[in-house]
Amino acid sequence: MGLYPAVPLVIPPGEKDFAAVVLQGRKQNEKIRIQTEQTERKQDEHLLASMTPEEAAEYKADLGKAKREQKKSMERIMGLA
Repeated sequence: MGLYPAVPLVIPPGEKDFAAVVLQGRKQNEKIRIQTEQTERKQDEHLLASMTPEEAAEYKADLGKAKREQKKSMERIMGLA
């Protein structure tokens, strides 16, 4: 039994191109997420301005609950929970 020669790492053709496309997609998704959050924040501010203090407090509580549920859902989807 002898020692086998080291096997060199062979990177498949096109892997660098694929990695670049994936990175670009992630950047684009992050940009869209930020824009969506900004739009939602502006809409919330507009809605809150037209509400009574009691309605605004209830809306904020509901909004916080919805965001926590959405976060839990995303964690389950991404396999973090």
